[in-house]
Amino acid sequence: MQLPELLDALSYSTSGNFFQRGTAAFERAPDIGHILRAAARRKACRLDGVYALRPFNDEGSPVPVVYVCEADDLAAADEIHRLVWNQDIVPFLLVRTPAGLRLYSGFKCNDTDSGEREGILEPLIQFNEIADRLAEFRAEAIDSGELWRKRGGDVQPDKRAYWSLLENLKQLAEKFRDQFGRDNVKSIIHPLIGKYVYLHYLKDRGFLSPRRLQEWKIEHDSVFGRTATLPGLRTICEKLDGFLNGRVFPLKLRGAKAPTEDQIQRIAGAFAGDTFDGQWQFYLPFTAFKFAYIPSRRSR
Repeated sequence: MQLPELLDALSYSTSGNFFQRGTAAFERAPDIGHILRAAARRKACRLDGVYALRPFNDEGSPVPVVYVCEADDLAAADEIHRLVWNQDIVPFLLVRTPAGLRLYSGFKCNDTDSGEREGILEPLIQFNEIADRLAEFRAEAIDSGELWRKRGGDVQPDKRAYWSLLENLKQLAEKFRDQFGRDNVKSIIHPLIGKYVYLHYLKDRGFLSPRRLQEWKIEHDSVFGRTATLPGLRTICEKLDGFLNGRVFPLKLRGAKAPTEDQIQRIAGAFAGDTFDGQWQFYLPFTAFKFAYIPSRRSR
């Protein structure tokens, strides 16, 4: 099934609430236009259009409800799901593949201990099953509220990327509090965690590219991962402070209040998805977060 046929089957093609990539309304969507354009530009996401609760030409911001994307296979569809979850703005995602359609929750994307992905609402829908299995996603059903009556349980806020990231950061800080005490966590660990959020944001956005690290004579592993060092972190922070003309997440890296190399390695390793041996058996799925997709400010 080609995109026009899918849009006809869901009555999106005749609705004023659906905005297709490349149209003027899609480009000028108030408040979220830049997010939609970013998703459409990135080849990994392949956003075809978005269904919203109100036309984009009304006063106020539109509220995205369903992304319609395209993937070459189901594995690519799962990757789109992760990226859209990181955007944290749309509750449902419908991905068109050669094998059929896959429906996801845009607000849930955690991998379980068994390796299964949370947030896959319908693993595979054949094109001739759309009328029955996606009835609540038709334009008129979304507009009438039928979608929320049937699928409201799939958009619980605690699984959203924003809250998941905060919960991961909280757990990381609590682990250090158990070992090093509340005062050290407040004065050293919190600023260190904040600095690594900032570093990964710059890295995922392409600012801290391999080329720039090479120009600055900084080894990647001296900053990121469990082999990070205090001199490596100090060097990159000094470069950033000078290059960006301002300090973000200020962190003391000299003197009594500087973090130890062990603390740096534990936090850098946690962001890289590592676990630790001995008494610090701990894992947080930080690699699930794609800072290139997480909006720099909350859109809703």
